[in-house]
Amino acid sequence: MFRLPFLVPKLTGWKDEGELRRFLERDLKEGHPVVLTADERGVLRFNNRCEVAAQQLVDRAAKRGKRLHLVPISKDEYYKWYKVRISNYHMICGATVGRNDFYYIEPDGNKHWLAIYFEDES
Repeated sequence: MFRLPFLVPKLTGWKDEGELRRFLERDLKEGHPVVLTADERGVLRFNNRCEVAAQQLVDRAAKRGKRLHLVPISKDEYYKWYKVRISNYHMICGATVGRNDFYYIEPDGNKHWLAIYFEDES
């Protein structure tokens, strides 16, 4: 039998948009700085800041038993949502809310919006 040296929490989705909004507002008020890491020479790299911020938001949600997803978005999708051109991809978070909604979350400021609505196929 394989045993993990740590407890893996059972993560759940978000009941409704209000629950997600309250988490994001609280998270923003707590003022979590983005923790950057240095390379082997001690140089901080800022070009991957969005990945770090997104992963840290996912980790903070997991500590509260909630599931967030890392969502890489392309240059074209970034323009669709932000109306700004970028030269690379961007990393944001995603959250399943209720049964049918998927929200995108910009981890720099915790702005969130409904990105996808899945219709029930009944």
